[in-house]
Amino acid sequence: MFRSKTLFVVGAGASSEAGLPTGYELKNKIAELLNFHFEHFEQQSGSYQIIEAFRKLGPNIDRAPYVEAAWRIRNAMPQAISIDNYLDAHQDDPFVQLSGKLAIVEAILAAERGSKLAFDLRERETIDPGPLQETWYAAFFKLLTENIRKSDVERLLDNTMFLTFNYDRCIERFLLHAVKDYYSLQDDEALTCTDTLTVSHPFGLVGRLRPTKEAKAVPFGGVRDADLLNISKQIKTFTERIEDEAALTEIREKIRSAETIVFLGFAFHEMNMELLKPAEECATKRVLATAKGISRSDCAVVQKDILKMLKRKPQHVAIEVRNDLTCYGLFQEYWRVLSR
Repeated sequence: MFRSKTLFVVGAGASSEAGLPTGYELKNKIAELLNFHFEHFEQQSGSYQIIEAFRKLGPNIDRAPYVEAAWRIRNAMPQAISIDNYLDAHQDDPFVQLSGKLAIVEAILAAERGSKLAFDLRERETIDPGPLQETWYAAFFKLLTENIRKSDVERLLDNTMFLTFNYDRCIERFLLHAVKDYYSLQDDEALTCTDTLTVSHPFGLVGRLRPTKEAKAVPFGGVRDADLLNISKQIKTFTERIEDEAALTEIREKIRSAETIVFLGFAFHEMNMELLKPAEECATKRVLATAKGISRSDCAVVQKDILKMLKRKPQHVAIEVRNDLTCYGLFQEYWRVLSR
């Protein structure tokens, strides 16, 4: 259990430790899914599920504009910072929006299915912790459960918050099974414990793992039978999120109230940093961040961007931006720092 109010801001680099795609890999996968080719009215390449989703739009809907939009996305992916940036740049094009969101859903669900957090119910009833040992998920959980007895398990997540810019449900999936297995809980007991944690997804997600009033549950990795058309409605662009005042307020309040903020596998794109920026000065006293692949010079810029976002003076907050650490490595390096 964390003693200070701790917020984890999670990017694609964090989910990649569980086998999910990085932003670069997701772009490539989306381009592959949208690489439609037809011969004699027969589809030769590209996603069959996405073409089927276009058909479900209705018998009188012309599908050609959607296919053409898919080709434009495919061609643009090598030049795009991310699929999120591309969709935001084409906010007013409904054909691009739907084609891109359908590709995101299929790509992420397929990645979940092949990840370290997937398991076959015919073989086992929970995740296999072995492949996760050298990931931040396992390191985080060890720190979270340090000195917490089963009798106190309901307080386990009291000081923990998550903002994930990923569309996957890896955090929710991992925590439910890890808490259940570690403390030998029944399903309903584990759900009660993990329900105290709200995982915010600024750009949406590929469905909830449990049903809500608004939508059916989407199984983890359930790509084969997925209703891509309905699930795609849960994917949000930057503009759509900015216009959702309730969601935006929740996101920024987490930033404002956190005493410790940990950025894991986050790329610090300008669009995402703008989304996080609260109107008031933050309570943050400490920031730790991975910056794998970011140069030393750019790390200095990132540090300034974080200060600007927090509206804090340098002497009031300690910031460590490390481009030499993976997400797992950050927990190894700052284990005692995070426990204080």
